[in-house]
Amino acid sequence: MSNAPSESPAAAVALVHDARLRPMRILRDAIAIYRRHWWGLMLGALAVFLPLAALDAVLDQAHGSTSVLVALLHLGETVIHVFGDVFYAGLVAAAVIAWRRSSRIRPLQVVRTMPWGTIIALDLLLPLAVALGLVLLIVPGVLVFVYFGLAPAFAKIEHLRMRPALRRSYEAVRGSFWRVLAVYVVVVISAGIIQELLQELADAYIGSFAVHLAVRLAFAPFGGLAMVLTAYALGAREESHDGG
Repeated sequence: MSNAPSESPAAAVALVHDARLRPMRILRDAIAIYRRHWWGLMLGALAVFLPLAALDAVLDQAHGSTSVLVALLHLGETVIHVFGDVFYAGLVAAAVIAWRRSSRIRPLQVVRTMPWGTIIALDLLLPLAVALGLVLLIVPGVLVFVYFGLAPAFAKIEHLRMRPALRRSYEAVRGSFWRVLAVYVVVVISAGIIQELLQELADAYIGSFAVHLAVRLAFAPFGGLAMVLTAYALGAREESHDGG
């Protein structure tokens, strides 16, 4: 009889580089995590997107106000957006870690263990680099997006600074470029397209702010879940002091 420990479903994600990275498996695991931790993910998304939606509504009504007030509102929106995105990225990563460990999400540990500076820098740098690449020839933008898009996930999981996280992402994706691109298309882009279509329908036929926000909240986790799961499938290693 074998003495090897039995593997739980949460441990099914590969711990070493998986040359057979399968987009549909990433989608299946993302749905499984969503089903298990949907309440925490929804509350986290609500904490991020509700203030942004409220500020958008205030800005729409502030056209006749002083330029200083409008500038302050825009500044507040930018700050909430940046820090909210980073917090939510950490919450999504924590959901994946909790799923793997059969434990719970701990938002306070997310705040405490998040490498804030690194992920904020990556969130500012990567979209600019991708946009520049798309403006130049499209292909460079796609290459930057695929090769370096996992850097925030590696920064969170392995507690890396910006340059090591970028290098880690490149090394992990190298040899699996087309499969990682397929994950982006199958999970991230398709979820984004479905979200946009539902929001357009909500605006056209219902016109409800609540429905629009609900659609956004429902689809918010999928991109982040796919990125973190892909990082794990390509060999991400959890640090022992990471509380998730």
